[in-house]
Amino acid sequence: MKKYVIYYNLLLFTVFCNAQVLFTEDFNSYAVGAISNDITGTLPGKGGWYIDVVESSHPPAIPIPTTINDYQIIAETGRGNVFYSPTFPDGTTTWYRRLFRNDIKTFWQQRTPGNNVLKISFDVYNSGDVSVGLDASLFSDEGSIIGFNHFLEYNSIGGGQGQRGLYDRVGLFHYFTLNGKTSVLPPHTWVTLEMYVDYNTSKIYYSIPMLNMTMQLDLLYTLQQNGEFDDSPNRFALRITNLHRSNSPSGTTGLKFDNLSISAQNTVPVVTTDIPAVVGNNFTVYPNPAINLVTINSTENGLIQQVQIYDVLGKMVDRYLFNNQTEVQLNTENLAEGVYMLHIQTNKGTGISKLIKK
Repeated sequence: MKKYVIYYNLLLFTVFCNAQVLFTEDFNSYAVGAISNDITGTLPGKGGWYIDVVESSHPPAIPIPTTINDYQIIAETGRGNVFYSPTFPDGTTTWYRRLFRNDIKTFWQQRTPGNNVLKISFDVYNSGDVSVGLDASLFSDEGSIIGFNHFLEYNSIGGGQGQRGLYDRVGLFHYFTLNGKTSVLPPHTWVTLEMYVDYNTSKIYYSIPMLNMTMQLDLLYTLQQNGEFDDSPNRFALRITNLHRSNSPSGTTGLKFDNLSISAQNTVPVVTTDIPAVVGNNFTVYPNPAINLVTINSTENGLIQQVQIYDVLGKMVDRYLFNNQTEVQLNTENLAEGVYMLHIQTNKGTGISKLIKK
């Protein structure tokens, strides 16, 4: 018996070393309302969060008329509290609202020795609002290390050099592009995004679990020198910007952010090497709204191999496997009433269709 207890304890120790949670934030312990009373970024607000307004690098500078009410904790059905920033007035395109904290280094220094891969995950709501941009980044004292960047109206991925480090620009709300192929994220859905910094190898990773897609990039400088980590993480910042253009409609939704988690581990994610192609959304889904049974026809998009059902919170609630069929049926009797997204995988690629359950 003692032998098994020792083995069990060793297993727990191994798991602990592989994934050590350093900090989490779900905003549920705070009262609904403004997250801070100081718009200057000088004094911390609830939970050690700061807020301010910063100018972007693209003149001309047009200040944002903003108040503490533009940095809100709100109640979100099915999730508890989330952080929310509404849309901007028209014409204010060159300034950012910023939610940030400066204590990441304190958490990082408490990690178990050997856990030199830093993982940051968080949830964002894909509102489909083309007027809002998001920049969620990790910084050291010397500059940016890694960051997800979203401009929905551009639907693009690119790279750029920050003060130090690779600043990766990803159209994460609508398209995530790897190796020249793209996959589509459904609108009106919560999406989990992950980014990793490997301090052993100076490599960074971006991952969208909903799409089973992970990419790896090399930093343009070395994080570790002479056995020391010279770029300790310091600040995590969420910057919300306005994307009103002459040809862009004004948005009505704004940006929602939730479930930030920062952890240390000694493993890196598996890089996606075979990205499925994206097919059109020309699936026939009927009846829609559905009650007990729904039929999917994929004559134009290939043979159906798998269907995953996601709710509006981005959680997969059911999964069906098929043997290369052009028409399949799903039992929807046990689904709660509401809106769902069907991720339909065929031999030609993957597409997404909306399903309403009555």
